[in-house]
Amino acid sequence: VEVLARQALETFGLPEAALTVEGEAHCACVVDQAALQTVFNNLVDNTVKYSSGEPRIQVRLTSTGRRFLLEFRDFGIGIEAVDQKKIFNKFYRASGRNAPSVKGVGLGLYRVREILRAHGGRVTVASGGTGRGTTFRLVLPVYGKSKKHFTKKLLRITGRKHMEDGYERE
Repeated sequence: VEVLARQALETFGLPEAALTVEGEAHCACVVDQAALQTVFNNLVDNTVKYSSGEPRIQVRLTSTGRRFLLEFRDFGIGIEAVDQKKIFNKFYRASGRNAPSVKGVGLGLYRVREILRAHGGRVTVASGGTGRGTTFRLVLPVYGKSKKHFTKKLLRITGRKHMEDGYERE
């Protein structure tokens, strides 16, 4: 996971110091690595677009017996409560006096939600409002503990590879 986050930083020209990773999650998840890279790219892109200063990102990793949890926190302009319920909708773009005019069509967070759903997971958002940053909470099922139809589908897509403790295995 950390590798994917760092690759997203590189894509957007951010220094490694912009990312802080905390915690550990010693569990295995079956993932489509390219799809998860898309998730990280979209989250980093939003961090860049909606930060008033130098973008900073904090990633916190944890796991339960059944779920892998990743909190992706930025320190940007935040999201108003009324927009938090809608930002994962297709073509939705938050607007308001504090939202900068940025390019996009409102598909990034929709894609994040759909990718996580395809993995048997989910994404939620929390923000204290204007000027308080945003936290996206990504939840993925742990391999062997998740519904088998998600695992079988993803193993077919990824060519039977999976991620375990940050290392790709065949």
